[in-house]
Amino acid sequence: MIVERRCTLKCDCGVIRCEIALFIVVLQSVRESEFRSKTSRGLLRAQVDEVYTMSRGNKDKYENANPRKTHTIMSPEDVAAGKKSYWSELEITGSIRNLSVDLWQLTHLTCLYLNDNCLSRLPGDISRLSSLNVLDLSNNKLRSLPAELGELIYLRELLLNNNLLRSLPYELGKLFQLQSLGLNGNPLCKEFLKLYAEPNGTQKLLTYLLDSLTGIRPV
Repeated sequence: MIVERRCTLKCDCGVIRCEIALFIVVLQSVRESEFRSKTSRGLLRAQVDEVYTMSRGNKDKYENANPRKTHTIMSPEDVAAGKKSYWSELEITGSIRNLSVDLWQLTHLTCLYLNDNCLSRLPGDISRLSSLNVLDLSNNKLRSLPAELGELIYLRELLLNNNLLRSLPYELGKLFQLQSLGLNGNPLCKEFLKLYAEPNGTQKLLTYLLDSLTGIRPV
């Protein structure tokens, strides 16, 4: 018999998800009467309570471990004095449907996390964030991507997992520094999925897109 207690931990910003599965295993070969004599209901309950306590302890351990949660907000006086924000990373999470146009002014950003929202479209203005190294758009409702994504030439990681994408803009082939491309959980065409599933699939898919963009028919 296997008794399982599972606890899922999630911090406020939805970044750290730590799932702890703890099992109490009782061998079936132990006779029921012998098990009753050695393990009372109270002891078994104490073991389960201990598991829960350990889970709570781990939650406290990881509750404030996320560096993305630690930010310094400028005061109105700083803003009035012309002080600029130089955050290199920004996360916007929480069922967001539309992005503010002010976002495109943060051209110093190197990492932008827009995952776990309800975005159905991404404006072409994303190209104004030309310093981006990481862009996470996972777990949204995107059906298409703007061609302007191909202008983010410093991108190293582009995560598009779990959206509604059926195709990709050929301009993604211009992302020569891209090392990680997340496409799982999208209803992409078979041709894209076949290339993506091959060894070194990301680079093969990007080459295919670039060849299609430049008019070279992929072999």
